[in-house]
Amino acid sequence: MTDPQQSSPSEPSDADDVERHACPKCDAQPGSPCRSRSGAVASAYHTRRFTLVPG
Repeated sequence: MTDPQQSSPSEPSDADDVERHACPKCDAQPGSPCRSRSGAVASAYHTRRFTLVPG
């Protein structure tokens, strides 16, 4: 049986890259997930936040 592949703690994930930027749509601060209009955590990051992440 093989071990599941795990990323190294020193390698940032895609979510880490996204959360380094404030969201231009909902104003969620870096390190915080996007928020819906009611203030609840959004089910997905806003597309405009992904445009801040270099490809």
